[in-house]
Amino acid sequence: MLAMTLSDLAQKHGTDKFEHGYCPHYEVHLNELWLTKQPMSLLEIGIFHGDSLRMWQEWLPKADIYGIDIDPVYVAEVGPGISAAVYDAKCTEPWPFLVHEFDVIIDDGSHLAQDILAAVRHLWEKVKPGGWYIIEDWAVAWLPEWGGSPSGTIALDEMHRALDSCLRNEGVREFHAYEQIIFMRKEL
Repeated sequence: MLAMTLSDLAQKHGTDKFEHGYCPHYEVHLNELWLTKQPMSLLEIGIFHGDSLRMWQEWLPKADIYGIDIDPVYVAEVGPGISAAVYDAKCTEPWPFLVHEFDVIIDDGSHLAQDILAAVRHLWEKVKPGGWYIIEDWAVAWLPEWGGSPSGTIALDEMHRALDSCLRNEGVREFHAYEQIIFMRKEL
């Protein structure tokens, strides 16, 4: 029997990562990390009902899976084998987990441009060298109701400035931008 793809697991667990077409991008960019770095640690910001955390748990059985959300209801729904905490990713209060660095951080939180920028400024330091920081649903940069602008220039300019200023000392080794998802790999 063939192993399930990440897209298969996304459908199985009911996460929108399949509908948005993110799974093939995850498989391409993170495959090397998955193959060479187990056990590993993954943090997802914005866990909703825990569907994607369960998908990651099944795809990466040796990984430590963590999730944070500002809503305690969603944290309570996560399930066994996954560490979850009520926490705001843009907050500078003490970190809820003993692990201080992660191989992968995925921002699937509020999708508000200002929150995305605050989270990357705050959490980039928690990405291990050679690890990835992923921002999902970046298309909101073009939507005023999400803090963007019709041209996308306001949020994109802010993102560029944020990356330039906060990542200058620990630069980005790789940067891949797609219609709704961004992958940033930290230098080794």
